[in-house]
Amino acid sequence: MATIRKHFVGSVLCTVCLWAAVAASAQTADQQQPKSNAAADKPAEKPKPRIRPNDAGSPIPTRAELLRGAYGPFRANNDLLYYHLDIRIDPERKFLSGKNTIRFRMLKDGTRIQLDLTDALAIDKILLGDTALKYDRDGAAVFVNFPHSLHAGQIYSIDFYYSGNPPETGRFGGFTFKRDPSGHVWINTACEESGASVWWPNKDQWRDEVESMDISVAIPSDLVDVSNGKFIGKTDLGDGYTRWDWRVHYPINNYDVSLNIGNYVHFSDQLGDLPLDFYVLPEDLGKAKTQFSQAKGMIEAYQHYFGPYPFAKDGYKLIQAPYSGMEHQSAVTYGNLFKNGYIDRHQPALRLHHHPRERPRVVWQQHHRPRSRRHVDPRRLDHLPRKPLRRIPLGHRRRHQIPQRLPSQGHQHAPHRRRARRQRRPHSRPVLQMRSHAQHPAQRRR
Repeated sequence: MATIRKHFVGSVLCTVCLWAAVAASAQTADQQQPKSNAAADKPAEKPKPRIRPNDAGSPIPTRAELLRGAYGPFRANNDLLYYHLDIRIDPERKFLSGKNTIRFRMLKDGTRIQLDLTDALAIDKILLGDTALKYDRDGAAVFVNFPHSLHAGQIYSIDFYYSGNPPETGRFGGFTFKRDPSGHVWINTACEESGASVWWPNKDQWRDEVESMDISVAIPSDLVDVSNGKFIGKTDLGDGYTRWDWRVHYPINNYDVSLNIGNYVHFSDQLGDLPLDFYVLPEDLGKAKTQFSQAKGMIEAYQHYFGPYPFAKDGYKLIQAPYSGMEHQSAVTYGNLFKNGYIDRHQPALRLHHHPRERPRVVWQQHHRPRSRRHVDPRRLDHLPRKPLRRIPLGHRRRHQIPQRLPSQGHQHAPHRRRARRQRRPHSRPVLQMRSHAQHPAQRRR
């Protein structure tokens, strides 16, 4: 009887255990079933795009870079016509003050335009006639607000007054106050990378240019200012300052506008009707006359291969500067130690540079600007590499001595060279003919 009772209890326990195991298994299956369905309903994850190493390290543009680089609606609604930059410079305080008169044509009705000026400089006032205008500053961007709508097709002019100590920035300093080896004041501007708004108010971008410009610079009377354009004259202001006036007869972009102030001496030459003016420090006059004697032959070579010098009314100026140099329109700065080659790295020939979106630079730089730079990083509009053209021998000084063809590169008759050239990827061909804006009216305005 005891044996039967033990078997009965064991059977009950086994049954209970089996039932618990089955119930637990069913509950687990019920809990796992929704997860399985959810996993089935969830779409498969797309593979992540491959990021190239050089892209992964690119910095995100700042708001200031986007405001300066973008051609937004308050830039696109107007077309620049004219600047008159009228400033006074105090070298002892490293201080400048003055105004820029900005004339523009409205392309769309609107009550606001965008200009630019570094926030290191103060805005004293902005006037439309006698009416003071309100404005909003966002870093270097200045949004000028008008009390009534400006109408498309109408021309307006405002006076932008400002002052302050311009910051020294960029590769060549932007706006620099220095001393020459003799201890005299030496002030220069070079702001291609940082932008002209580091020292004067303007529409700081490359898409729109004024048709012409006047530059007036008041400086201590013992100094000389050399700027872009044709020299109009100088006026003694009676307070120890003299105003130097220059007129630019052609479209010019912002960063090409330059000041070169120092204890300069002047000498000149002539190439046909084109005046060649040279400004150097007195102690370097002898070296400059020897080195700059090459300028006439170089301009002849450029004119032979690329057409007439495009800024004839403004003349050609070559100005000594404390940095390597910059191709400021009609006022090229030079600091190359009075030796051939770049910073004493001798080259037997002058190498021109061709950019697929620009025409050859140096003397002819800024004659034409592209209509659009949509595919260029707004932070570095000049970041694409320049491809070199063939060299022009410096020994050719007169037109009849310049060969009719550029020197050949390689043996053209070799069959394997011809096959190799056909297999190469075609390059952008440089524009070898430069013409004035008068010959290209469609290209004059963008």
